[in-house]
Amino acid sequence: MNPQPESSPEKGLCPICQELLREPVSTDCGHFFCQACLIQHAKKALEEDVFYCPVCRKLCSQSILGAGYYCEVHQKKVGWFCEEKQVFLCPDCYKSPEHQDHYDQPIDKAIIHYKERIHRRIRKLRKIPVESWHLPKKKEKLQTLWKQIDSEKQKLKDVLEKQQMGEQGDTDPELLLDNLNSFSEEVTVLQHKISEEETKLNDLIANMEEASKQLNITTLKSVNDLLRRNVKEKLYYLEVNSSELEKKIRKLIQPAPLIQVPCLCQNTPSES
Repeated sequence: MNPQPESSPEKGLCPICQELLREPVSTDCGHFFCQACLIQHAKKALEEDVFYCPVCRKLCSQSILGAGYYCEVHQKKVGWFCEEKQVFLCPDCYKSPEHQDHYDQPIDKAIIHYKERIHRRIRKLRKIPVESWHLPKKKEKLQTLWKQIDSEKQKLKDVLEKQQMGEQGDTDPELLLDNLNSFSEEVTVLQHKISEEETKLNDLIANMEEASKQLNITTLKSVNDLLRRNVKEKLYYLEVNSSELEKKIRKLIQPAPLIQVPCLCQNTPSES
């Protein structure tokens, strides 16, 4: 690979892509690149366990990927982060009227600030399954309902065996059995949906934990998008579907109550 032509913020061109510098970063040897271009170069170079400057071929530390940012407007090294605009600021930007009313912090303090926000968000997310979704009680009641349906299905199978032996009853056990099989499938679907929501929540928590570990100047701009990701505060579909399922089962067993249906809905104000 031939060395790339030299560049600088004044020249405005990246030696790698030969286009105007975007989010310029500099190596220790003083050469400037687009941040994305240098990161892409570093990924390929580190596969060979060596990271060198594309211009002069001097060995570089991987830590430079998180340092040396230069302002695209004033060609000065950035030192602050504007939370409102999600941009890095050089001394001139920091003093400009545009940012006087914004919440600007030194970059190192901004990193600490966002790590604290991530940790607060993680603590809140960990409480959702118990405090907002009431999953322990719901899962227990769904499991109880499934077991009771299964028990009632066995009773109906016994009735069918007796009918085959000549005994007749007032109800159609085959129809009841078909309905109970359908209800059993609905309970299973609800259980799967709960598992899906738990998986989504756990994935978000894991992503946030990883983001906190890796948070530096190169990832500072993207962490706000992660913090804005929402999860369902209430599992309304579970309330509606489980309530409808209970009604259908009760209607089915009114002529011959074979099963006691546990209520899955919460009567607490938080579930209203």
